[in-house]
Amino acid sequence: MSILDGCSLGWVGCGVGSSEVAHNFIANQQMLYGSLYHDARSAFFHTHDNVVVDGPMWLYLQWGSLGAVHDVIVEDNFHNQSVAGGCATPKEAPTCPVNLTVRNNTLVAPGAAWPPAALAIEQAAGVVGAQYESIL
Repeated sequence: MSILDGCSLGWVGCGVGSSEVAHNFIANQQMLYGSLYHDARSAFFHTHDNVVVDGPMWLYLQWGSLGAVHDVIVEDNFHNQSVAGGCATPKEAPTCPVNLTVRNNTLVAPGAAWPPAALAIEQAAGVVGAQYESIL
């Protein structure tokens, strides 16, 4: 039996006050679901200024019987994946709690140059050297 669950960065439950997920460079997520994954009952997070390169989904916001996320803001991120899941999709959003904001995230088209702000996040995250040249 295999469990197809996973994420590069994931959270379960409430953040303390207003928790921040920012300035991360995430590449080549292998398992299903979001590279940025707010799981069951995640709340009070501000997820911004991250770069997500490749993988099945750039963002997943949990919904349904496990407990939906709420009071989460996801903005100003850069990604090259057109797929998001859970409450991050227009299809599921009406079934999700209020106080979810997903805005101003930049989809970088295949072969397009990454914006300077995304490159600055990558550099600040410490992604340097020849082994990373193929990522961006």
